[in-house]
Amino acid sequence: MLPRALDGGQTRAAFTPDGPFGVYISVDGRPDYATWSDPGANETDPALRRDGAPLTGDGDPRTPDGGHLLRYFEARAADGAVMPGAYLAIQDYPGVGNFDFNDHVFLIRNVAPLQRGALPPTIDPDGDGINDALIRDLDGDGLVAFFDPDDAPVRVEAEDFALLQGFKIVNRGAASGGAHLEAVDAAEQIARHVFDGRAGVYDLALGHFDENDGVASMRVMVNGAEVDSFLWSRDTGAAGPTGQSLVEHMIGSVTLRPGDVIDLRGFGVRGEPLRTDYLDFAFRGEARTPEPVRVEAEDFTLVQGLKIMDRSAASGGANIEASGPGQQIATHVFAGPSGVYRLDLGYFDENDAVASMQVLVNDVQVDAFLWDRDLGSAFANPLTLTERSIEAVTLQSGDVIMLRGQTAVGEPLRTDYLDFIWTDNLLA
Repeated sequence: MLPRALDGGQTRAAFTPDGPFGVYISVDGRPDYATWSDPGANETDPALRRDGAPLTGDGDPRTPDGGHLLRYFEARAADGAVMPGAYLAIQDYPGVGNFDFNDHVFLIRNVAPLQRGALPPTIDPDGDGINDALIRDLDGDGLVAFFDPDDAPVRVEAEDFALLQGFKIVNRGAASGGAHLEAVDAAEQIARHVFDGRAGVYDLALGHFDENDGVASMRVMVNGAEVDSFLWSRDTGAAGPTGQSLVEHMIGSVTLRPGDVIDLRGFGVRGEPLRTDYLDFAFRGEARTPEPVRVEAEDFTLVQGLKIMDRSAASGGANIEASGPGQQIATHVFAGPSGVYRLDLGYFDENDAVASMQVLVNDVQVDAFLWDRDLGSAFANPLTLTERSIEAVTLQSGDVIMLRGQTAVGEPLRTDYLDFIWTDNLLA
């Protein structure tokens, strides 16, 4: 209806849809005037961006909370009666953002609105009312599948892994890349891949030939930490490496960053020699940086000496301190995600003596220091509560952290807490 065609007439188009559909409007020569009827598409269309921010929503200060830039209203006849199956579609250009909603006006006939939650399963498998292609980015390239026809998990063929121990490459037509890995003996077989994709959370799919003539086993490790282990025990109905026995083992929600080292470690058996085909990486979302964690010293295991004392100046209302002269020891078993951490040790460093402490991880010293700061007080109070930072400590779940100290008269190793601040991914 508006604007009119160049010849003064009206522009018209007709089509027969075969299912639910949306509307896309483009303007020749002005790519940032285009509009999708789905706000999700407007926000993810790479053509509708300025300085890296979408032209709709909070990304553009001129169009905060832009919402729908194509809005529908029931069409009415001259007498005010509703015209069944007819709607006015009114567009506001996203590249202008003045919200006058008269840049284009279309009359659309013979349509019905799709009710929320009524998208077919092929478009909305989880039934949340959102076209999954608008949020799915399996290859992690930053472009959602709706605008990326090649979007698919990134596949690394097993024969492209580094073969560290055992394993050999065997050509096979049934394998995805024409070849697979295979055990050379009964010892542990190890293959390695260094991840070079986008940092994020991934679902992994390990393609392998699970035959019926034996039960092999495999562990999947990331930076030396096990993320999954499984037996090759499916009943695929085939005793050889064929298309029938080629299956996938799924490992969900694995956080990966560039440089991470992924190891496949397994033991084959006669008839089931760990025939491994590929590893797929399906991007699921941004990786969240682990939050800092504080462990109160009174929650450590007191191994030697040391006792718990209530103290209002302490972070948890208590601290540990020497119960007598000599060496004092407390331990904590780390249970967080693997990574490189900064450790901040909170303690009371008073002015009336000099104690000493060592910090060890799995019996290896990572720091040693004297309690000799001049903080202006001989008592355990807010003035003398201080921190010792220990940088670049690599930790994995299960590591044992030991505080081992030598007390002094007047400086009884009053220890308050240990903070774990994640700084980087752990590289093997």
